[in-house]
Amino acid sequence: VESVSLLPLIAAFKNETDACIWDIIAGIVGDLKIFFEPKSEEKQQFRKFLKELVDVQYRRLGIESREDDTLNDTKLRPTIMGLMMYINDDKYLDDIEAKYADLKFEDINPDFRWTVGASLVRRQPARSLEYFNIYKDAVDPELKGDLADAMLSVMDHDILIKYIGEVVFSCYIFN
Repeated sequence: VESVSLLPLIAAFKNETDACIWDIIAGIVGDLKIFFEPKSEEKQQFRKFLKELVDVQYRRLGIESREDDTLNDTKLRPTIMGLMMYINDDKYLDDIEAKYADLKFEDINPDFRWTVGASLVRRQPARSLEYFNIYKDAVDPELKGDLADAMLSVMDHDILIKYIGEVVFSCYIFN
């Protein structure tokens, strides 16, 4: 199967609501995005395609849990949020900032905490230092993993290298 043939295939699932199907779509997206140069027009077109694909579910689910969520919705939301973060959609990032900017990282729903943190870091790179400081003192392995995912989404190369060294060192020493 040629990679390019997957685009029409996944486009057919625009209205799909099953979390398992979206996990497969997210995997395909992860495989396809390696073919794009970082700032290329093709990458922008791919993101636009993904926005159209993901938007139906994003509008349906939003960025926070609701009482009427099904188990499927609970599983699907982090996947959709992760795709929206990759798309780098301004409305999504605005929604995340408005809802979560003032919350402590530890108080964000663990189901999608890393995605929220990573999204906030995209808008406010200095926030990665805040997460780094929490990471150094954190004991809970799930919290450490979410913090690592969030802070490593910073786009500044020098900061990223520092964090990678610290995270790898702490994983090696403590695991």
